[in-house]
Amino acid sequence: MEIKKNGGIPVKIHDLDTFIKNWRPIDGWLISDKNQYVLPTHHSALGRIFYSSYCKKVKTNLMAIVSCLLSVILLLVFKPVENNQALIVVFSLLLLFSICDGILSVWSINSCRQKIEFLFNFKSTSELHGPPLALLMCVMYSIQWLLEVYYGSLESLIISVGNYYPEIDIFSSWRFITGAFLHGDLQHWILNTLLAILFASTIPKTKLFKTGLILILGAATSHCITYFYHLASDSSFDCLLGISGGVFALLAYSVIAHLRQNAKSTALTLFAIMVLSELSLALLTDNSSHTAHISGFLFGITIALLNYSKPHRSNQ
Repeated sequence: MEIKKNGGIPVKIHDLDTFIKNWRPIDGWLISDKNQYVLPTHHSALGRIFYSSYCKKVKTNLMAIVSCLLSVILLLVFKPVENNQALIVVFSLLLLFSICDGILSVWSINSCRQKIEFLFNFKSTSELHGPPLALLMCVMYSIQWLLEVYYGSLESLIISVGNYYPEIDIFSSWRFITGAFLHGDLQHWILNTLLAILFASTIPKTKLFKTGLILILGAATSHCITYFYHLASDSSFDCLLGISGGVFALLAYSVIAHLRQNAKSTALTLFAIMVLSELSLALLTDNSSHTAHISGFLFGITIALLNYSKPHRSNQ
């Protein structure tokens, strides 16, 4: 029997039991099965053996994660810090999410296969799309730094070319795009960069150009909607920074993509990430625009539904 990685050279297995014991889904191995290579849990004869092995790994990992999160929660209870109650709630939500995701991934062999497929596609996509997206974000922040030097400060830069609400009119709607490329600080940029790469990597079988387009258009749309929400509600914000609306558009697109593939447990997990993110931000900071995140998420859903509603023709 042989194994190989996607696009790699086949390697013979000398000890199948050891391979099953040490197998990790994130490694991305494919195993030979009737003149083709499949994911281990999809193997016609060994699928349930790999499923059993995965269940044991999930149980071990889940116990470690639960122990770690409970330790943090107890530490926060007995050694209070600033914003203590909010942190306890956030870590409790993480604990609940970890338990539910672990149970869901081993609920049945079908749900297990969905998780294995997700991890395999995530690894493959992150290797292809991760470096270009990271480069894009680095170029974005480098240009912002140069412009900050030119304009003298971040505040002057925002007023001049950012999504600064008092300067918005019909002839300056371009600010909805340029504002998405500006970030409040290095921490804000790093967080959006990591989330953009992570969420983009969850979208199965998509081209880099489409991923980048969803990211930028989602951000611009969220900036536009947030501005009009500001006019209607007279919110305390006078500007919006960052590409997070586009980041959540990627997550939403991924949710619909997995639903279309009938990977319901994966779609549910991804949607739970959206809910958990917004609840955590609401508890931990008052400097985040939930309108931008939600509008970006809805934009991603809309684009995904439009894309997957198109008929896929084949030549015969």
